[in-house]
Amino acid sequence: MRKAVSEKLEVKQRIFGELAAETRPDTILATNTSSISITKIAASAVPQGESAASAAGKSSAGRVVGKLYALHVNPLSNYGW
Repeated sequence: MRKAVSEKLEVKQRIFGELAAETRPDTILATNTSSISITKIAASAVPQGESAASAAGKSSAGRVVGKLYALHVNPLSNYGW
């Protein structure tokens, strides 16, 4: 499954929370971004009622991987070039 969403933390958090709840625990959830912390996105994958420090929280947040494109280093990165 692929989804393209805007570069807004609230949107990515909602999408990753939904994906984490709807997919198998061994599913890798990946994102790219030019300005949002991957850690903040991964935090949204922690199940409600669990802390990020719990085994379930660590396992769920650990499913999220990402690539941070630094716009000041590569100004064309937002265009996929």
